[in-house]
Amino acid sequence: MRLHFLPPRRRSAGAVVALGPSLLAAARTTCEPWIGVSVVEAPVVLLGRSQRIGRVLDVAAAARDGIELQRRASSGTACHFGHRGIVWTLALPSIAALHEDATQRTLLNRNLRGFLAGFARAGLAARYFGREWISLRGAPGALVGYEVDEHGAVLIEVMASMQDGFAIPDSMACPAERRLDRYAGKA
Repeated sequence: MRLHFLPPRRRSAGAVVALGPSLLAAARTTCEPWIGVSVVEAPVVLLGRSQRIGRVLDVAAAARDGIELQRRASSGTACHFGHRGIVWTLALPSIAALHEDATQRTLLNRNLRGFLAGFARAGLAARYFGREWISLRGAPGALVGYEVDEHGAVLIEVMASMQDGFAIPDSMACPAERRLDRYAGKA
């Protein structure tokens, strides 16, 4: 099976969220996996597919700070890029496209292995503990979102801030979001 690779490039936040559905359609059509790498250089919040904006953000504060809001095709927690972030978009025609032993239950465990190896090659101790984030050097370093469509194709998005953390800053988080300890007390 061939892995189709779109080289890294700068994309607007809107283009990044559109890339997921586009690669997912390509994976279904070709029956092969696709991956794209995007660099986003703008203050943005990428909301998870099913998140309710009012339960995550103080929209007025985000607008005041000039934060762009976009909704991803993948589920999961909102990701904030204050300045610059990187998004890896992996689309698979099926759960077991890369690893024959992958099941719905082990989907992320198996399909994040390549990301963990890549971070390790870059000199970062990377671990995945079944949460919605990858631990880099013992702290949350990359956020993970995924979706399985009605055809069984899989979209996995891995997001990392290149300058700041990816958590929603308290200054624009709604009170309910500020009360959550999403990252086990680690920044």
